[in-house]
Amino acid sequence: MIAAVAKRWWLAATGVVLLVLVAAGVVLARGWVLLPVHTPGTTSVPLSVVSRTGPVAGGNVEVLAAMSTDDLLALTFAIAASNEDSCRVAKCWSSVTLARPSLLIALSAPAPCYKSVLSADVGPGALLTIHEAIGALECPRGALALAVPSYWLLAVPLQDLPSKVLTVTVDATSPALAGEPLNEAIGSTTADLRSPVANQSNHVTTVQELRSAITKARLDAASRFGGPSVRLTGLALRRWPRAAIGCDSGGNDAADLAWGSLVVFAVYEYHELAGQTMLCSTTP
Repeated sequence: MIAAVAKRWWLAATGVVLLVLVAAGVVLARGWVLLPVHTPGTTSVPLSVVSRTGPVAGGNVEVLAAMSTDDLLALTFAIAASNEDSCRVAKCWSSVTLARPSLLIALSAPAPCYKSVLSADVGPGALLTIHEAIGALECPRGALALAVPSYWLLAVPLQDLPSKVLTVTVDATSPALAGEPLNEAIGSTTADLRSPVANQSNHVTTVQELRSAITKARLDAASRFGGPSVRLTGLALRRWPRAAIGCDSGGNDAADLAWGSLVVFAVYEYHELAGQTMLCSTTP
């Protein structure tokens, strides 16, 4: 009798456990509950979402990075002139305060209207990867068509990052976004964290300088691409050696570095320094 009762209790408990596991699997698969993503062999770093509003995200440039909000805004203004006017009214990121020195990142809002969780890790080769885990739809029907992508403002403490030229990449994963599994690269940029590091009060560029570099690079890229449809895909603040603005292996002495920018159109990478813009490499 006791054995039979124990067996029934064991079967009942096993059934409950299996039911819970199935339910948890369904919840995770549908994206109702999201878990942070982590790349094996890397180190997790703190990632703060400072603001979920900001300038309108610009075309194919999904991620930008800088050490100050002014420089980060200058990058967004250079990409889309309308941002300068709208942020003059909205005071984009004007009230931002950080408890410790941080790398600031402008990230195009992860899948508007979908539940999302962000995480970050640092891997070999000075690589910071931001992971977007995207889950279930949160907005009412019809709201998705009205969503305008804007840049979120993120922050990663400098003490958790290597003092090198850092590559910042973004990837997205989802168990079932719009019915299809998603696991893809979103975008990338670079951030120069070599000493001395720029800070919140040490602006390294202007909107005019960035726009000039973009215009020159676009004209050159269009002539090589064979038409005006070539699109800006990357923009970053970088320090280049004054000798050949970093387009060769010479002049890498840290004392000879000066702030400029990196502009990418399709496969063409341009270096800009002191008003001079030069095609430096072509990616495969």
